[in-house]
Order: sequence, then C-alpha cells, then structure tokens
Amino acid sequence: MCASFNARIEMGLPRDAPAYIADFEALRARPKVLEKPPRWAEKTPPLRRPIRIDAHEGDPDLSSHLGRMGVIMKSPPYLFT
Repeated sequence: MCASFNARIEMGLPRDAPAYIADFEALRARPKVLEKPPRWAEKTPPLRRPIRIDAHEGDPDLSSHLGRMGVIMKSPPYLFT
C-alpha cells in the first residue's frame, strides 16, 4: 500500500488530493510526505520458501519490492514499476 501511495505522491498527488483538481501545480508545490509501513510490517521476515504467482523466469516485469519478501510475481499495475 505504501508503495502505491508513494508512487502517486511522487507524481504530485498527495493522499488528501481532491477528486477534482482545479490547480494541479498547487498540489505539486506542496511538500511531499511519503508513507511508511507500520513497524511490525518492516520487521516481518521474507517467506522461508518463496512463492511464485503467475511469473516466469526472466520476466522483465517482476516486482523487486515483492521479491524481497519472497513473493515472485509481476509488479501490480498500481505500483507503476
């Protein structure tokens, strides 16, 4: 979830952005406050035995973020990676 929110924040869309944006430049000018996962999630170790979800060896779209947790799959579209 943090990665999804942070991708949008980096583009200039803060979490509290309105549904209708009249002045996109004003939103972009605001300070970027990135999300962080809860402490318990940061301390969770990767899976002992990795799992593969609809992914193939050498697939260029594999998620490095999920791979660090032991989940081998393509990047979800909401991550923009």
